[in-house]
Amino acid sequence: NICHSDKVPAPGGWTSGSVPDKVLKALEDLNRNQPSADAEALRFPLSCSEILQDADKHGQPCSTVDCMIHSDVLNAAQQHRPLKAFLVQLALDWVGSKHKLQLNHRFKLPKMTYKGAEVRSQRVRVDKKPLVTDVTAQQTHSQEPTFPLLPNKAAAQARSSSKSTAAAAAPMQPNRANWAQASSQQPQLVAAAAA
Repeated sequence: NICHSDKVPAPGGWTSGSVPDKVLKALEDLNRNQPSADAEALRFPLSCSEILQDADKHGQPCSTVDCMIHSDVLNAAQQHRPLKAFLVQLALDWVGSKHKLQLNHRFKLPKMTYKGAEVRSQRVRVDKKPLVTDVTAQQTHSQEPTFPLLPNKAAAQARSSSKSTAAAAAPMQPNRANWAQASSQQPQLVAAAAA
């Protein structure tokens, strides 16, 4: 099965579903068995599933594999026959390589849209965004924060003194909920007093 998704990365140079000129030239060179000056033009990201068991039209067991390409590439291949043939050969090569199989490269395209009971979901590896980015180049002066990023010393001291007076005013009373916390703090207080 040749499937498509926008989640699969598009090859370089593809815009609005039209086949780039360098791809057309590379396909012509390939059909004439000439080495292409731009072999990179024929690199297509492809995602292959595991081998799945199914039954053919006579009820005999058969194996299927889903190969997923970018949606624009599939749309272009439906209009351009040499690209379609190349993608089928590419999918056969990928499946054979991934599953260590010797596949016959003669193929026939059936009239069915999908072989299997239902289209199966597939995980696709995507490029991760970089973990570190330069935010100074992205920020403008209008995007500066309206709050202080680092508190000044006076505000920090005022907060710490208000916490200590609140703790002194309301000593902890042991009960079932905080007994473990109170008992764990008592040895610390005794050790601090002894030092």
